[in-house]
Amino acid sequence: MAEHTEAPPDITLSSSYSSVSWTSIRDIVVDPTDSQTIYAADYHAGVYLSTDGGASWVPINDGLTMKAVTGLDISSDGEVVYVATWGGGVFRLGDVEIFPCYFPSMLKNYGP
Repeated sequence: MAEHTEAPPDITLSSSYSSVSWTSIRDIVVDPTDSQTIYAADYHAGVYLSTDGGASWVPINDGLTMKAVTGLDISSDGEVVYVATWGGGVFRLGDVEIFPCYFPSMLKNYGP
């Protein structure tokens, strides 16, 4: 599968349902300290941020070396977002920077 190299445009959605053909949203998290701040994990384009309750979205991928994002989690204080990627490890988005954290996959032997 070819990687999408063109940066997606900023998106402004109306109050009605909208669909963007190049998205594949895998997870959404809401900041527990500010319900207007929402993060979305896109399998093809990385992480998007909305600070207006989902009315508009911008990509926040600086330092994210793998954009096949499969999951998100957020700290209880809303300061840190963890980004799980397909084959690229886990990234930590904080106030200062984004950097990779590698978690090796665990293999289980289900045989006798």
